[in-house]
Amino acid sequence: MTERPALTRLHEAVYEFTAAERHLVARYKRADGALSPGRVAALNVLIRETEAPASRLAREAGLKANSITAMLDQLEADGLVRRRRDDDDRRVSWISLTDAGRAELGALQADWDRCFDDAFADLSDRDLRAASRVIE
Repeated sequence: MTERPALTRLHEAVYEFTAAERHLVARYKRADGALSPGRVAALNVLIRETEAPASRLAREAGLKANSITAMLDQLEADGLVRRRRDDDDRRVSWISLTDAGRAELGALQADWDRCFDDAFADLSDRDLRAASRVIE
């Protein structure tokens, strides 16, 4: 491998991180009714903005057009989002969160924040900034 132990440890940490992410995705896929990480990524756009086109949500979630349509069909059926057609271009769908969708995403974000805070509580701000620089 390498003669730099710190680089070897970083490599191991990145592998562990990506393995944990794959495990999380698998767990969400098995959980009945849970929002998947892809759905959360797409819908987080709507936390920051009142409304966004479906194509932007697809980009954020890394999905193709047919996959985002199916995802939005389900989210709309679950009462989490609403769609409206663009007045000028009927091919464009604008998506917004319902009150229920905003509440569910808010609860998920609060849970995630608690888990994140607990997981990194013992790290100094200096270490957190260093980790951020590495990840970026």
